[in-house]
This record gives sequence, structure tokens and C-alpha cells, in this order.
Amino acid sequence: MYPQRFRSHHDTKRKLKEHFVLERDAEPYVRRLMSHEDPKGKTIYVHVPFCEKICTFCGMYRSLKQDKDLYFKQLKAQIQSLAHLPYMKSPVHSIYFGGGTPTALPAPMLGDIIERLRSSFNLVEDAEISVETTATELDDEMLQTLKSVGVNRLSIGVQTFNDEARKLMNRLGSGDFVQERIQKALDLGIKNTNIDLIYTWPGQTPEMLEADLDIMEKLDIAGFSFYGLNVPKSSIFAHSLS
Repeated sequence: MYPQRFRSHHDTKRKLKEHFVLERDAEPYVRRLMSHEDPKGKTIYVHVPFCEKICTFCGMYRSLKQDKDLYFKQLKAQIQSLAHLPYMKSPVHSIYFGGGTPTALPAPMLGDIIERLRSSFNLVEDAEISVETTATELDDEMLQTLKSVGVNRLSIGVQTFNDEARKLMNRLGSGDFVQERIQKALDLGIKNTNIDLIYTWPGQTPEMLEADLDIMEKLDIAGFSFYGLNVPKSSIFAHSLS
């Protein structure tokens, strides 16, 4: 029935774009859209293009050249420019911080951004505020800040708890340290904590995969995303294999 198997949401997204790209000029379309009220609930996505390191399997746009102050200034201006538009008066049911790695920003800066979004838009009382992160950036200050400004969901890029594989993927911190940080987030009350796991990385055995799954089960997290290793052409992995 399905002639092609997609191994990640990135592959699926590329295929979907072939069928759902609007055949019209984007700018006037967006201007018309934003000038009218729409009672349907909204999701706000905030992209943070910074990372503290580049994972060997990653092909996403990200930057180690981090002018965070400029980013913060421009984001504040954009929030202000959007807040008055009729389209943005509708209730906001979720805010999602993706990247990059949003927690590459300093904790006070990230907390300030969330507070500005809360004061500028019509967030419903039980809005989900979700932040992508790595476990090693969830120090105590970051966790306390996220909790204090209402973050109630974390998506943690773990990939594996295996120490050798973490080095292969250029992940920071040991598997034990990652477990400790995840448990800290759960104990703090951010129960909707989810992690990413990658399988079929070079050298992985069924026993190694089972060990990752056992650790994940013991942590009692809310959910997980499970990806076969994808090697984008722009990744460090791809260059090392060419």
C-alpha cells in the first residue's frame, strides 16, 4: 500500500510540501490573513537557531555563532509587531520553542521571552508551553526558571544513554548524568517530559537498544520519539562517509 517508508518526520515533511505548497505570492496572502480575526485557537512557534555543539547526525539549520543579544532584541521587536494584529487576538493554546536548542539561551533571557509572550498574547489558562532541550543544559537555574514561567512540557534530545555512542554523536554528558537531569525535571513537577531516542547508530546491538529502553521505562517519562538514524547530506556523519 505504501511504496516508500519514511524514517523521520523530516522526510515526511519534505514529501508533504510537494502537495501542499500554495501557488500564490506568500507576502500579500499572509498580510490578508493577519488583518482578520480568527476565533480558532492558535499555536505560537519560536525558533532558536543556536546550539552549544553540533551533533554528528544533525542536518538542521543551527549556529555556533551566537549573537544572543541581537536575537533577543529582534525577537522582542517581532513580538511587539505581531501583538496588535487582529489574527493574533484569538486564544493561544500552546507555545513551542524549537531549534537549534532553545536552552542555549541564558535562563533569564528565555524566561523573559516566555513572560513577554504571555503578556502580549491571549494564552488560555492551561496553555501548553513546550521547550526542546538537551539534558546537559538543564542545570538547576534553567529548570527553576522554566518551572517559574510556566513551562509544562520538555522535549529532551537524549538519543542514547550509551556513553560511547553519545561520544560518537557528539552528545555532551554521560548517560548517568542525563538520567539524573531528567529525574530532576520530573521531581520538580514537569511531568510532561518526553525524550528522543535514536536506533541503528553505528555499532549498536540489540542488547544496547534494550538497555536504552529499560532506562527510559524506569524513568517513567510521559512519552518518547523513536527515530532510525537519519544521515542528512549536510551532517558531519555524511561528510565522514563520503
